[in-house]
Amino acid sequence: MEVHREVHSPAGFLNRLGARIIDMIVVNIIIGAITVFLYGEFFYEDFRPIDLLIDLLIDLLGFLYGLIFPIVGCN
Repeated sequence: MEVHREVHSPAGFLNRLGARIIDMIVVNIIIGAITVFLYGEFFYEDFRPIDLLIDLLIDLLGFLYGLIFPIVGCN
């Protein structure tokens, strides 16, 4: 009976790490675009500090999603 062992190479790890970083960037851009679309431009007369706080919170969630989801999903 043959035993198959999975061998992980350093290049594979670097590829996955690069993919995670790109995922974080893409998710951050998408979440940021949705936020700007939903809450409008922040630097006009109707600017409210709560809008900036919400934007930062959504961007943080997008960053965490981009960081954690690929790690869990690649296994």
